[in-house]
Amino acid sequence: MPESKTRLQYLYEQFVHDNATANEVAEFWALLQKADENDAVSHSVFQEYNNSNSAQESTSVNWAIVLDKIFKTNESEKNVALRLRKQISFYAAAILFLFFVCSGIWFWHNKQATQQLGDNLIGQDKKPGYSGAVLTLANGQQIILDSSGIIPINIQGTTQIVKNGGKICYSPNAQKSSSVAYNTLSTPKAREFEVLLPDGSHVWLNAASSLRYPTAFKGNNRQVELTGEAYFEVAHNATKPFIVKVRDMEVKVLGTHFNINAYSDEPSINTTLLEGSVNISTHSFSQMLKPGWQAKISNSNSNSNISIDKDIDVNEATAWKNEKFIFKDANLQDIMRQISRWYNVEIVYNGDITNEMFNGVIDRKANLSRILKVLELGGVHFKLKENKLFVNP
Repeated sequence: MPESKTRLQYLYEQFVHDNATANEVAEFWALLQKADENDAVSHSVFQEYNNSNSAQESTSVNWAIVLDKIFKTNESEKNVALRLRKQISFYAAAILFLFFVCSGIWFWHNKQATQQLGDNLIGQDKKPGYSGAVLTLANGQQIILDSSGIIPINIQGTTQIVKNGGKICYSPNAQKSSSVAYNTLSTPKAREFEVLLPDGSHVWLNAASSLRYPTAFKGNNRQVELTGEAYFEVAHNATKPFIVKVRDMEVKVLGTHFNINAYSDEPSINTTLLEGSVNISTHSFSQMLKPGWQAKISNSNSNSNISIDKDIDVNEATAWKNEKFIFKDANLQDIMRQISRWYNVEIVYNGDITNEMFNGVIDRKANLSRILKVLELGGVHFKLKENKLFVNP
């Protein structure tokens, strides 16, 4: 960023030309909320508009209008923002921008949306998911886990299992044993959990997911089985590869960080690599990934070739682990699937589904009504009744 520009001015330029990252968007609006139109910071934004308007007023740009500012009742609900992508002229966008900043109209929209949702969500608002899981031991015993306390759970073979807050840890001792027991960690909807495997690898499970793994890794590899979504930080072991089985797909690594989204109701199984390298393979295809790449395999045909996206936002793929929803050109059905899993609601569509594409960042700690309030500003309407969320055009 050139030294002559203020941070707000730089973020404004990034935002107008749709080059801002999700973090930059959140920062941009946070700074504007603190700025007064007469102070130097705000003035630099208006000056930038004046300087660029004559050259660009006839151009169409992707302008994102933030219509929502949450009435803050909890510190964790700050900076909830959703950007609705629309194709409008730069001139019209700038006018709207100035109107929003100077007149506080997002408060008016916030009030209207709150009133609309108040009629449909009275006494029925849903809190966000939280830490919790079910641990199924080798003998079939099931243990309900939550985020409280440090509790010894069991000894399986030579491995001690301890629950530590929202995580369970496996600690093998120095004894040798030929027996291998398998455990399964499952998260219902509206729950997430973490496990420290006996080799030191960390796995975070998203809602409605499960991981099956041995209590001690014997033999020539470290193999686990996944359904749903998980983020892996695999402990390096050059002599014993770590393998994640997802139906007919295998992800093979020696030590690295990656995310696998393998929900059966998603269009594809997506493997996103953050660092290191992984090999993705099916019965008919194999592909190495580099950091920043995402592999996709169709959920309707697991033997189809692997498609590779080499230019993805890894923050979007791992947003759930960082307690965020990040939407990038996401349609309404993409968003509703995530909402269904995190808030444990059944989605029911009435009428035609909007083709609008949504972009933005929302805190996963926010109540459901906060998110729906923002989405309603994109022309979608909701009604929550008996744990069913009705989506209306």
